Amino acid sequence: MLFIKSGKVRIDFFDDRQRYLESRILNTGDVILLAHGGHGFKMLEESEIIEVKQGPYTGDQDKERFEFMDDENITYNSESENE
Repeated sequence: MLFIKSGKVRIDFFDDRQRYLESRILNTGDVILLAHGGHGFKMLEESEIIEVKQGPYTGDQDKERFEFMDDENITYNSESENE
């Protein structure tokens, strides 16, 4: 779970095969639960994010790196288009 303490963040969503799905804009006070697939972030403003994870924390051992999404390839969910 992520809590956007301050700022504005773009979150990019990917499926389990690292295929890009869509993006959303998160603002101060937003909360999001990330249950499956992958995700990436672009800070649109200086931001503070609080992440809460169910343990155990294994550092980078449970991480898989995805390709960065270029701005021109971003597809926003209709709820996020004008934010």
